[in-house]
Amino acid sequence: MLFLAVLSSNFISAQSEQSLIKNQAINVFVDFQNVDLNFLKENLQFANIVRARQYADVHILFTRQRTGGQGNEYTLIFIGKNKFPGMRDTLRYFVNKTDTKDSKRDKMLKTIKLGLIRFVAKTPLAKDIKISFNAKRDANGLNVADVDKWNYWVYKIKLRSFLTGQRSTKFINFRGMLSAGRVTKDWKFRILIGGSYNESNFKFQKSTITNITRSQYFSTYLVKSLSKHWSLGAWLGAWSSTYKNINIRTSFTPGIEYNFFPYSESNSRQLRFDYKIGGNFNNYAEETIYYKTREFLWEQKIEFTLVLIQPWGNVSTTLDASNYLHDFSKNSFKISGNLSINLIKGLSLDLSGSYQAVHNQLSLPLSSVNLEEVLLQRRELATQYQYYGSIGFTYTFGSIYNNIVNPRFGN
Repeated sequence: MLFLAVLSSNFISAQSEQSLIKNQAINVFVDFQNVDLNFLKENLQFANIVRARQYADVHILFTRQRTGGQGNEYTLIFIGKNKFPGMRDTLRYFVNKTDTKDSKRDKMLKTIKLGLIRFVAKTPLAKDIKISFNAKRDANGLNVADVDKWNYWVYKIKLRSFLTGQRSTKFINFRGMLSAGRVTKDWKFRILIGGSYNESNFKFQKSTITNITRSQYFSTYLVKSLSKHWSLGAWLGAWSSTYKNINIRTSFTPGIEYNFFPYSESNSRQLRFDYKIGGNFNNYAEETIYYKTREFLWEQKIEFTLVLIQPWGNVSTTLDASNYLHDFSKNSFKISGNLSINLIKGLSLDLSGSYQAVHNQLSLPLSSVNLEEVLLQRRELATQYQYYGSIGFTYTFGSIYNNIVNPRFGN
């Protein structure tokens, strides 16, 4: 009882200390799932981190896009609320593929501090803010700029292996990939080579069932920026898959894209229309249900994509359709999307799902499928549709302030 009394006394003291540490500080809501909140709580001395945007004086909305160097461009939108209605600002920072976790956090913290200064300047805490500047200089004391010795080229090698098992089962997986790419404002180019090997072994009584699937692929594309709304591209590829009954498939596909919003606004909204048309040459491992061992096919594809990232939540949805030109009944149609809505204080709704109508399985083998191949998913099966769905709610309540960090026994 004495021990609990001491703990209770310390807890009450800590609560009082908490209210004094960040008195008169602005309330900030950070709208990003992957942010290190503990790091921000400890290093943002002039801000209270609150748990819901409705309590915030400043709502920081994060968006993220992949850069040509395989890093990320983060866009932070600072939205004034409560004490600062109508105030709004946007800042960006870049994270490289080789940056450490500590370096990424420092870049995020620096950008958040810069964005909040405008708001803090209108509070009593402004008198305690100090601003400094550190410039890179050469031997003569002149400012210098970083030079990209790679000229925007980025190379990546990825190797992965997976092994698990027990007395009666064993699973082995190997994957490898090599890529090179160059991205500028006017051009985007990438080449990719890779493959995978999957093996499963099942022992039952005195017999062993082994399942092996393999795939290899090569692809490259070149995209040209034509204007604020138009882009032109071309794709070249080769691919093989035991699961898909494909010995080798080669394809060449040019395409054009129109974005109804300027590409400069892609971090917050996109509405893109893509059209592609090209030819595929297929060489099948087994004779197909259409009595083909090889064939050349013309195919066209259209795609609509909508992406919105707003303070109320975010939505992304894609509608795409394709068909072979020799027979329009051989087609595919798919709609997929994700929706997250901030309903009321602390309550959010998350929805995701997809549906695909499938009528273009030209590579299905003519030979019948046995039970073993079905259970082991050794090869593709005939179907007319595929679907997926998910719904979830998140509700948080309690104290709106959360400035204390306590890492004991993990978070």
